Amino acid sequence: MRRFKGVLSLVAGGAGCTARLYSPARRALRLDRLGTTRQAAPRRRNSAKGASMAKGYWVARVDVSDPDAYRKYIEANAEAFRAYGGRFIVRGGRFECKEGTARQRNVVIEFDSYEKALACYESEAYAYAKSLRASHAVSDLVIIEGYDGPQP
Repeated sequence: MRRFKGVLSLVAGGAGCTARLYSPARRALRLDRLGTTRQAAPRRRNSAKGASMAKGYWVARVDVSDPDAYRKYIEANAEAFRAYGGRFIVRGGRFECKEGTARQRNVVIEFDSYEKALACYESEAYAYAKSLRASHAVSDLVIIEGYDGPQP
């Protein structure tokens, strides 16, 4: 006997209800109230089972007042980023500010998870690096969880 891991759905019709069995692939699509099909939001997976988790990101905007002193911060922060698996996605580079107020530098650092991104910021290694930057730059930093769901 073959087992089928699907979803049983009752659909109301003019002459009563009809039972339909949906496969796991079909279950990923849902019908909204307007009758259009949309992709269902993904379920969070347990990281203990080795499944994927949403990544974590640092999004920083920085105005540097003393570039020579700021280099010491850059050298010191490498230890914390290496320890927590931080990878630069954006590091300086050309940009155009289309809305809001710009700063001189923009940086985006990717981590394997939001928790690792937070732990890196709270680490002793990064606290030391941050102390080197404090009087030589003004920055805005947001630590944010990446989005792992359906796209438009």
